[in-house]
Amino acid sequence: LPSTYVSQVVCVDIDRNKLRNAAHNAALYGIPPDKLIFIECNTLRVLEGCYRHGRRADPSDSGYSREPNLSAAAVERVEGFLIGGEDLLPPHIDAVFMDPPWGGVDYGTCGKHGYDLEKNMKIIRDKGTNDDNDASLARTNSVRKLSGASSCEEDLLGPEEQDPDANSGGLDAFFDAFDTGPAPKVSRKLAAKTMSQTMRDLANEDWVDGVELLKIAAEATRSRMVLYDLPKNTNKESLGRAALAAGYCGNIRLEEHFLNGRLKTVTAYLGTDFSELLN
Repeated sequence: LPSTYVSQVVCVDIDRNKLRNAAHNAALYGIPPDKLIFIECNTLRVLEGCYRHGRRADPSDSGYSREPNLSAAAVERVEGFLIGGEDLLPPHIDAVFMDPPWGGVDYGTCGKHGYDLEKNMKIIRDKGTNDDNDASLARTNSVRKLSGASSCEEDLLGPEEQDPDANSGGLDAFFDAFDTGPAPKVSRKLAAKTMSQTMRDLANEDWVDGVELLKIAAEATRSRMVLYDLPKNTNKESLGRAALAAGYCGNIRLEEHFLNGRLKTVTAYLGTDFSELLN
């Protein structure tokens, strides 16, 4: 969207260091500080607890703790950008771009079109205060690191080694491909264990899948405009089922992202009918 259409972008992550890095990068690109605000919080709490139909809501109405994460409430400025807790959230939101964890480094082993949003994407829902659930958030954060979603840390696992159409177990290194040095490699043994271990870890947790996540995001916004960043091997039928379950109808726009001639991720645009693209 043109910058004139967007009054402010709210960036959410549970890791303040990542937010500081993002603020630094935004300054390098000359983005005005009033255009971005950085929130240290669990994204599910923000989407499911803090907003309803685009307007601020009481998290306790959705079963979340009323008290926010006290350690995240401290406000600071990095390169002129505000970083703090959910108290800095704006009174309304119109659209959501989400880049969730994909479930481990071996999502590629699901097959060329085998990644199912209901079966393969599981995200821990933490309804307590972050101060009381550090272990739960640590597990969520470790899954985020393994998945390569929304991360810019240097300790991420490395890119795929095989043909882009092969069922490799490597990490989709869309983000860490911009590092200056060579990325470390992912062992096939680690890749073979990651997703199954993640599912075992989640067995006794309260979690949402990729279908429910889309519904939560749609209900949080005023316009129901949601941009959903997904693995390149996402099953399109599972995406369609997720869209129907969230109340969408019409056509979905899919945008493929290539790096060095190789497909890395796919972004789905939902919230309006893109049928004109078929003409």
